[in-house]
Amino acid sequence: MLATDRLFEVIEKFGESLQRVVPVELDDETIQVVLYLNDGTNLMVKDAD
Repeated sequence: MLATDRLFEVIEKFGESLQRVVPVELDDETIQVVLYLNDGTNLMVKDAD
């Protein structure tokens, strides 16, 4: 699965809880993003294939 497809999957699943998504690293196989949640917290996520 391409990283961009994975990003769209994350947004689709958790979109209601997300305030914004900030890509840090995005290439063909690796995605690293910071998820800013509606409750004021944030989470850095890295997914590599």
